[in-house]
Amino acid sequence: LGAGEGIPGAQSVMLHNYQRAIGVEASESRVTSGCAMLQSLGNGIQEFYRSNDVDVGNVKTTTPNQNEISSIELHRADMRDTPNVASLSEVDRVLFFGTCFPRSLSLSIRTMLRIGLSPGARVFAVQAKGWVSLDDQGVARQDARSESGNCPTEREHRLVR
Repeated sequence: LGAGEGIPGAQSVMLHNYQRAIGVEASESRVTSGCAMLQSLGNGIQEFYRSNDVDVGNVKTTTPNQNEISSIELHRADMRDTPNVASLSEVDRVLFFGTCFPRSLSLSIRTMLRIGLSPGARVFAVQAKGWVSLDDQGVARQDARSESGNCPTEREHRLVR
């Protein structure tokens, strides 16, 4: 959420072996730029395989299901419409960039995730105003800076129902 040009999604698939990454971004220019970058990346990978006479069908992957192809998607949408882009119940990790969002929008996105995500799903929120964070022992606490209107630091958030 707040995917920008899709770089975090591409990194999660390419570097951390995620099967699928779905980015949601409101800015049309970022999505356009990101889609061009992802297309160029895909073309570069295909060209690498062709130029090295690699049979793509025999390429070994480290993904959990060897029969599936990893995918990276980037959608232009309001983040509150995310359930229309992907079924939140199937999502197990969310990266939310709340840097530029007012507290009210950040809290409405938190509510949407709390309702839609399955138990055990993890949310990593960057500068999400008003969210409750986990301290080092996993105990929920309110970040003092979010009360004053400033952005809290990056923290893992467990959404409690």
